[in-house]
Amino acid sequence: MTETDHDRVAEAPRLAVAPVSRPPLLAEQAFDRLREGLLPGGDLWVLEQLVEEDLAERLQMSRTPIREALNRLSIVGMIEDNRAGGYVPRRFTTKEIVDHYEARLALEPLAVEWACRRDAESRRLALADPDLAPSHASAAADRAFHKAVGHAAGSRPLSRLITQFVDRLAREGIHASGDHDDEQRLAVGHELVVAAIRAGDVASGVEAMREHMSLLVRLIPRGRTPAHGADARRPAARLSLADQSYHALKRAILAGEIAVGTSLTEAVTAKSLEVSRTTARQAMHRLELEEYLDRDARGRLTVHRTTRAEFDQECAIRSALDTMAVRLAAERISDDELDRLEGLVAEDAEALREGDDGRRAAVNTRIHRAISVASRNRVLVEASEDLRERTFGFGRVPFAVGTRRDRKEFATEHAEIVASLRSGDGDHAAEVVAAHIERSHRLLRERMDEDGNVDN
Repeated sequence: MTETDHDRVAEAPRLAVAPVSRPPLLAEQAFDRLREGLLPGGDLWVLEQLVEEDLAERLQMSRTPIREALNRLSIVGMIEDNRAGGYVPRRFTTKEIVDHYEARLALEPLAVEWACRRDAESRRLALADPDLAPSHASAAADRAFHKAVGHAAGSRPLSRLITQFVDRLAREGIHASGDHDDEQRLAVGHELVVAAIRAGDVASGVEAMREHMSLLVRLIPRGRTPAHGADARRPAARLSLADQSYHALKRAILAGEIAVGTSLTEAVTAKSLEVSRTTARQAMHRLELEEYLDRDARGRLTVHRTTRAEFDQECAIRSALDTMAVRLAAERISDDELDRLEGLVAEDAEALREGDDGRRAAVNTRIHRAISVASRNRVLVEASEDLRERTFGFGRVPFAVGTRRDRKEFATEHAEIVASLRSGDGDHAAEVVAAHIERSHRLLRERMDEDGNVDN
């Protein structure tokens, strides 16, 4: 896809105002049915290959909703492309499972904190969810419980991430490696979390969830059989045309080349990308599922407009992920990585002296990405990068905000974070990261308010 093609992707959808039909209800039903069938005990659990035609016959549906459902299951990470064609259930290595649980260990205490901080009536309504009722900690009950806690937080971005991570690991049967005492401790963890939410007790709730998640992490290695015969990731598959189209549209949206609120249609988007309407539809549907596009009451897809509450929540979620990453990095980072980070800190200071905001932006991205990578946790890296894109994207210019004193503080904090990593002080590094992210988001939020680039 050429630069000219990319420019057309950015420009043409501005003219697209005709409605796009809603995803058919059958596709939603197919997604729910296939998702449940793929979980332990489901009627599709034993399948090694997911074939459209066979699934259509099983569900008594046409192949079109099955195809849409399979595409969505692939997007959320429950299945993956089979190089021979079609899909296979996604399996994870032990390392990948631990990565997911470490990410959840950052997110789920935050969900409990937010649930506890809601007003009494909101907590009462959240606790009416039957999945939060005290129960035994079977695999199915635990999955439902964790997703319900995500919902109880009252944050769509946080709930989306937790649900995605829980569903991805649902086939792995982690609970099967625990004994009766472990299950009892897990059940007690559920009860303590629910009691804390009911009372609005933040400290007790957060501590109970941390203990609960830590127990789950300890259970992972017991009797674990690697997914593909060895704990090694399979080579990445070549990007499909739909993937390429997705990335092109996403880049244009984040860069502000397609303005917030702009309507997109399949026909014009397909023409802009020089792909079929089916391929354009897949790319647009993925962006809708990831909430880069919204569907209005008339069925039109429009570029997402961030609300103030959503922006603040995404900033807090990113802070939770990045503080977890820097704590892990303090334990796992190599001397070579520390040397490179110190070089980047020096480059950051030089760009500050020269007043080169463009260079500072590039160096800042490299510093934060290098710290995330040093955590050795791929899930944290990907989730944090996505949140950085969401908060700094949609045409915002984060490095043109704040005073020179603010910019100097950012550079000083970068240096302090790297020095803490060098000394192995993960707790101090995490404190600085949290303050660093809060400062940048506060300044950006002020600029967004001035520009009218956020909804209340």
